[in-house]
Amino acid sequence: MTVSLETHRTEVERLLALADQRRRARPADSCSLPQALGRRLARDVAAPEDVPAFDNSQMDGFAVRSTDLRSAKTAPVTLPVAAPIAAGASAGSLTPGTAAPIMTGAPIPAGADAVIPIERTRPGDFSAPEVTFDAPAPGGQYVRPRGDDIRAGAVLMPAGTSISVAGIGALTGGGLTSVEVEPTLRIAIISTGDEIANGQIPDSNSAALAAACAEIGAHVDRFICSDSPHEFDELLDRLDHDLALTIGGVSAGAYEVVRQALSPLADAWFDHVPLQPGGPQGRAVRAGLPILCLPGNPVSSLVSFELFIRPGLARRCGQVDPDRPRGTAPLAAPLTSIPGKLQVRRGTLDEHGEARVIGGAGSHLLAAYAVATHLIFVPAEIEELAAGDTVAWWRIAAL
Repeated sequence: MTVSLETHRTEVERLLALADQRRRARPADSCSLPQALGRRLARDVAAPEDVPAFDNSQMDGFAVRSTDLRSAKTAPVTLPVAAPIAAGASAGSLTPGTAAPIMTGAPIPAGADAVIPIERTRPGDFSAPEVTFDAPAPGGQYVRPRGDDIRAGAVLMPAGTSISVAGIGALTGGGLTSVEVEPTLRIAIISTGDEIANGQIPDSNSAALAAACAEIGAHVDRFICSDSPHEFDELLDRLDHDLALTIGGVSAGAYEVVRQALSPLADAWFDHVPLQPGGPQGRAVRAGLPILCLPGNPVSSLVSFELFIRPGLARRCGQVDPDRPRGTAPLAAPLTSIPGKLQVRRGTLDEHGEARVIGGAGSHLLAAYAVATHLIFVPAEIEELAAGDTVAWWRIAAL
């Protein structure tokens, strides 16, 4: 039975949720920080030490005892300059009645409780033997206290956090070199057909889909299966993945291996959605493994992936923004469309901001797709569009 695009999208989302449950049931991965970007923490990470680990200066200036500058409210105070304290040096202690040149990040010496920026002093450099202050300093001024960012033992990042660029910095700054992260979602991509199995045509479909899945952070294994339902069943028996994506074998022909093998299952569905390209679709759950079944033409499979699978998959792989950038634009040239189906054309936005279609509507025109930067949508109720008519687009590649 033909179903609406929204119904199919809802069912695909249900199977992706099942795939995510399978992923979460596997043990966590131990991951070095450089490899953790975009991964989700498997458990809370506690700070192993105070951050910062010691009181340090927020500014280049002079470390002082605030009590030594109390009288600066009424008259300038001049103090002899002590030995300078560079970042990375030991703190030492500050003799009462002196001021120590101190660099940003350097440890505050014992006895000092404030920093005066160098631009607020006279002569305003570190070379003079004395320094003059024209105003008092409150205790704590421009001092970063130990543990100001986080205290040892406190939760630095909670479980489930997607590790961002700043997260890498925070974890490293907290003294960590590795973390335990949720396991990567594992996807099996199965290309079907004797013409693929015997090498008559290259397996471009699974190569493109594998790249699409890897781009959003999934682990992918590729398989090829002939038009034998028995071979297909045996392959499924060997899989240890969270999700399977099949390519081809879903239509009503005589050698539709995926449909023949899976349609007897209780949770299986094979039919059409009102979409061009990408009308034939299928889905099933076999022995707990969710299986999403895509049509065999290369553009059909990629468009199906973009519309139905990629958004939910990207979200479960920890992508910050799982949805493609989208908008509207005037059409650069007229086009016609098939009535009753959402038509997805491939194209780009030109220098005038107009949507320009590349190649025809055919589901085999992969070369045109390869140079496209946008998917351009023609609604099902529209058969003709004129130049200047507004169309919706998704951006699928860098401009």
